[in-house]
Order: sequence, then C-alpha cells, then structure tokens
Amino acid sequence: MAPRGDGLATEWLTVRPLPATPSAIDLYQLSLRRDAPEWLPRPKSGPWKNSADAWRELRALADRPDAEGVQFDARGCLSEGVRSSLAWWDGACWNFPSVETGRLPGTAAAQLRGVLAQAGRPVRDVSWPGFPANALSVLVLRSTFDGGAVPARSYHAEGRLTWQPSGPQVEATRALALLAAWRAQRCMSFA
Repeated sequence: MAPRGDGLATEWLTVRPLPATPSAIDLYQLSLRRDAPEWLPRPKSGPWKNSADAWRELRALADRPDAEGVQFDARGCLSEGVRSSLAWWDGACWNFPSVETGRLPGTAAAQLRGVLAQAGRPVRDVSWPGFPANALSVLVLRSTFDGGAVPARSYHAEGRLTWQPSGPQVEATRALALLAAWRAQRCMSFA
C-alpha cells in the first residue's frame, strides 16, 4: 500500500509471468503423511505445517520444476502432490483420489473430471493403497500449467525408479487435449 496525496491509499499489484510448464513430471514418494485438513478449501501452499514440510522434503529429494512430491494418507492411500492433484488411467477408468484421503479439491482436477465425464469417459474416486503401479498413465494437474495438466514421466520410491508409463499414451493424450480445449474456451490471454 502506498499513500496518495488525498490521504487515501493506492494498492500496488506486482505481476510476474508463471514458470514454464514442463513437458512431463517426475514423481517422488514422500515419507510425510498427508494430514487431515482443519478446514476446506485449504490451499496447497502457505503457512500450513504439512504443506511446508512436504515442500521441504520434495526439495531435498529433487529441487527442480519438473519434479513433484506424492503424499499418502495415514492409511497409506494415495492423496495428492505437494503442489498438484493427480489422476491415473488404469486401462478401463480414470481414477482420482477420494476426499477420504485428505486430498484438497483442486481446480484443474475438477475441470478434468468434468471434461472426461462429459466426453463419456469413465471416472471414479478411489482410496488406492500405495502408488497405482497398474496405471498405464498418470496425469499431474495444476491450474498454473498450460492446458492444466502434464503426464508423469516416472515415479520414484525409496530412491528407486518404481514406475514408468507403459505403451502409447493414447488415453492420456486424449484427456490432455480435452482439458486444454475446455480451458482455452474459458481463459483470456495477455500475450
């Protein structure tokens, strides 16, 4: 805030470009368990201890923009990423972590779920124990990404590579295109 000559204040707004969207993301298992949110919606960032601790653990594992930490709830069920929501295709259905896992309702995840349902693709919420090793593809969803999501390139647990997508990513490519088209109709560009 800055004072004006008439005694009122002027609010300053600083704008910066968003970081570039990576083409794919490497996922890393975090040892920190997802806590139960005190209230919803709660942002994935900010002064909340669980979010800050998860961010620090991810930075210790892989401090780069194309890395994301994966959190599990107290039961060991997949919950969400440190800064992102997750969804995966198992060959028959699109899966989203259920609210019982403590995951937060991400905007991009809600958009993808709606677009997939509208396109007649099967979707469901699940409490999945561990990482879905049966997934043919995993999407990392973040509202700040161009198009709203990018594919996961790998999953690392306990210092080892434990998952990579198998075969052609036809369904993931289709889902990414549907989401990007939906978002393009509803966004404005300052470019």
